[in-house]
Amino acid sequence: MRILAFPASVVWVAAGCCAISQHAETRDCLPQYSHAALETLAINQFSIGDAEADALALALSDCLGESDPFLRDDIGYTGFARLLRSEKVSAETIKKLNRKLQVQLTTQDDDGFQQPFASLALAEIVRADRIGNIFSDAERTAIVTTATDYVRQVIDYRGFSDEEGWRHGVAHGADLLMQLVLNPHINDTDIPALVDAALSQVGANHSHAYVFGEPRRLARPVLFAMQREVMSDDDWAERFSALTEPDGQSWDNAYGSESSLARLHNTRAFMLSIYASIAESEQPVFESLRPIVRAALASLP
Repeated sequence: MRILAFPASVVWVAAGCCAISQHAETRDCLPQYSHAALETLAINQFSIGDAEADALALALSDCLGESDPFLRDDIGYTGFARLLRSEKVSAETIKKLNRKLQVQLTTQDDDGFQQPFASLALAEIVRADRIGNIFSDAERTAIVTTATDYVRQVIDYRGFSDEEGWRHGVAHGADLLMQLVLNPHINDTDIPALVDAALSQVGANHSHAYVFGEPRRLARPVLFAMQREVMSDDDWAERFSALTEPDGQSWDNAYGSESSLARLHNTRAFMLSIYASIAESEQPVFESLRPIVRAALASLP
């Protein structure tokens, strides 16, 4: 499979905040560590012995729903990702984490942090499987179902706030879809469902215009799906035509509707991200797709 070159952020997807905050020592996340010890752990990039990796990875997954951005992002997700990428976590523990994270991803929490960060952590699990061939076909199919169901149902469009850090459910869900598409062990027949899940949040009929880079993140799994070459040009033309179809007879009507304006903004930003990535590419796979994308983009005002 030919892979389009992307910035390092495609390979290392971090949630993005990261000033260390002060908070009370009473907490559910890693209570055995003092705040100073957690700071040291982060500064040392979670460098620990092999024998400790499994237990720490499981403990870090309990931090993904924390309201404190230091615990959730700098410690929970960042530590989890570093441990997974160090390849110190055993296959048995990765399977346990897969089951645990899928439960977290399907369980809503009042603050809205757990699901987006469980999605990011599950993306790391899928990446580990891509490298280590850990799961069975049935386990991979279950992840695809959980991931696509999650992305389709996201209705919390909060991104970043100075006080609370990131939620970013749409973008984090897109990162999970991307890792699934990149995984060669994922069945080719699952690729259209992953693409459709991404597109569902581009053309969603809501009044929220994305401002935290969501269209670019949603474009990534779609671009990598193009490179798997399991969907025909007609498949892509049908999807992009449906995506750029106006709500009424003409996109002119969008300027009198808040939800239609948001959809137009989000769709245009997504299609521009797709076109910018393939316009100058020398990969043969994009030659026949370029006019399809260009036509879809040209249909938007």
